[in-house]
Amino acid sequence: MFNYLKGFYQRHKKKIITTGVLAVGTYAISKYVQWKYEEWEKEKVKEFTSFTKKQYHFESNQRTCTMTFFSFLPEMRNTIAEHLDTETLLEALRSKPSNKLEIWEQLKILSITRVICSVICSVTLLVILKVQLNVVGGYIFVQTSEKDESTLSSEMSETQLNYMNNVRHFVLQCIPNLIQDCLKLVQAKFQDLSLKEKLSHQRLRELLDEVMSELKGDATKEKHHLSKYMIDENFPKNEQTDEMYKKMTTETISLFESKDCSMVLNQCLDSSFDYVMDSLLDHFLGNEDPEAVVSLDNCVKSSFYKQIELPIAKIIPLLNRQLDEIFRADSNGMLDVLFSQPHLRDFSSNIYEAFSKKYD
Repeated sequence: MFNYLKGFYQRHKKKIITTGVLAVGTYAISKYVQWKYEEWEKEKVKEFTSFTKKQYHFESNQRTCTMTFFSFLPEMRNTIAEHLDTETLLEALRSKPSNKLEIWEQLKILSITRVICSVICSVTLLVILKVQLNVVGGYIFVQTSEKDESTLSSEMSETQLNYMNNVRHFVLQCIPNLIQDCLKLVQAKFQDLSLKEKLSHQRLRELLDEVMSELKGDATKEKHHLSKYMIDENFPKNEQTDEMYKKMTTETISLFESKDCSMVLNQCLDSSFDYVMDSLLDHFLGNEDPEAVVSLDNCVKSSFYKQIELPIAKIIPLLNRQLDEIFRADSNGMLDVLFSQPHLRDFSSNIYEAFSKKYD
């Protein structure tokens, strides 16, 4: 038996060795492939977990932005109402003063300015928050990921909180400056229009849009004209001297002055202004004069309404009420339109993505 096996081995030595080598090689390759697959699978799970974690952090950051925005609404509304005080004038009119015409003229200018400033201030504040909170959010994601990949903090450091003071500066300092600039433009545009002069809805839109356009500046320029109200002049010169603060402020100013920011500002301003003007359209609709002969075809084609012109004296109360409508915290159509702007979300996402990869 032993001689038989020995002879068999001698006769098939090369085949046996080759088969052994192939078997061992195949086993080794299969183990290597299995190991590589498991490594690939682990990497994919890690990437998916990281993506999910980052996406959750981004969405949480957007909710924080929304809540911060709404927390500033009452203060913004009060600032505009205080600097463009129509309530005192309305109260004076109730006492039937001798200078009634003069008071109505003041009401005209203040009411128009209130509408324009309300739209611009709400849009500008939201864009400021979207820029700064996504810059901070990106930094926080990087910092917390480096320390502990299992958790993500949403807390800001003292440096980051000081960095966010620029938002309060806009509300307390820049809005009053914006109001004064807007007031001058409105006075120049509307002071010669008589209270008895009638305006169509389209003409009113055109006049308000002319003031908006002057405040927005040249749309072809990279730096938006409103960016001067978005930045505290001492923003990069704060007492903070650490490198992170300097880096964040420098990069934020670049974002505020970028073409992308300018484009997003204009799109948000246009959509918000359009909504406010469309909400006034019903007041400019009157009943159509009935036709002598009524037919089914006429009924189908006719809207039964036609656009009418209103004297400025009747338009003033409509505009004056818009302050409360624009700054309502609930059931606010203009803010629904503003928050649903796809370019605003893309802009926010791009900022967060850029800063959350800063140190990759």
